[in-house]
Amino acid sequence: MHLGRACRGAGVCAACRVKVLAGREHVAPPTPEEVRLARRRRLAPDERYACQAHVTGDVTVTTSYW
Repeated sequence: MHLGRACRGAGVCAACRVKVLAGREHVAPPTPEEVRLARRRRLAPDERYACQAHVTGDVTVTTSYW
């Protein structure tokens, strides 16, 4: 499934913040851009930016923007 993103994957808008409910082990470590955004926008430990996260297996997420 694809998630909407206003920045087209550049990681600048932070609108695609998701909470990882299950499968965190299937998400690659944050990119440098995601780390920078997370510091500025105070991501919780279980949150990621969908446009920056590389998923390698089954993951369940929830969003607040739909």
